[in-house]
Amino acid sequence: MQPEKRFHLFLSGTGTDVGKTVCGAALLEAWRRLGWRPVGLKPIATGSQDDALRLQAGAGTEMPLSAINPFFFRCPAAPAIAAEEEGRTLNLEEVAARVRPLLWKFSCAIVEGVGGWKTPLTRTETVSDLAAALGLPVIVVALCRLGVLNHALLTVESIRAAGLTPLGILLNGFSEPSARTRAQTAACLRRHVGVSVASFREASELRDCPPPWLLPGSRSESD
Repeated sequence: MQPEKRFHLFLSGTGTDVGKTVCGAALLEAWRRLGWRPVGLKPIATGSQDDALRLQAGAGTEMPLSAINPFFFRCPAAPAIAAEEEGRTLNLEEVAARVRPLLWKFSCAIVEGVGGWKTPLTRTETVSDLAAALGLPVIVVALCRLGVLNHALLTVESIRAAGLTPLGILLNGFSEPSARTRAQTAACLRRHVGVSVASFREASELRDCPPPWLLPGSRSESD
């Protein structure tokens, strides 16, 4: 049975290759196992559509790849650069317009950005502008390594400055074998940013036991 309220989230990160898609796919599968019908969207991708395929698999949806990832550039670079390299123009409002109708069809959804929170999408706009256009609460994925505290604090600060809600941080401990270090880092983040922080070593932990604040019904958007 699906929740009565919508649970739509924007998934971003402190940078590229921090584990956004791994986290997104794990959450989608967790929701699906709990009986909800979720969707994962990757509106913009460069270099490869593998991330979109992982989200598609996590959600278990038959939605075509062209709907999950409507804007794809073969050049493996920031979208602003990739579009220029291919002689194309990316229009942010057009991207948002492709996403919104799909969100209304699903009670639970994850919209994954590309790169980090401030990755340029056009000559003047970044991932943060896409999140603002959609008006969704934001999950930040951060890789537990040296420098993560600074990167995570700056990202959350920027999310708030954009008038959006940072729902929480997923601390990806894939590269940090020390449970003590992961716990200390998570505790420090909680103190400094005042949001929920979930730390894990493997994505299977997130899939099998998602934190309560990432379960549909724990919070809801306005209708």
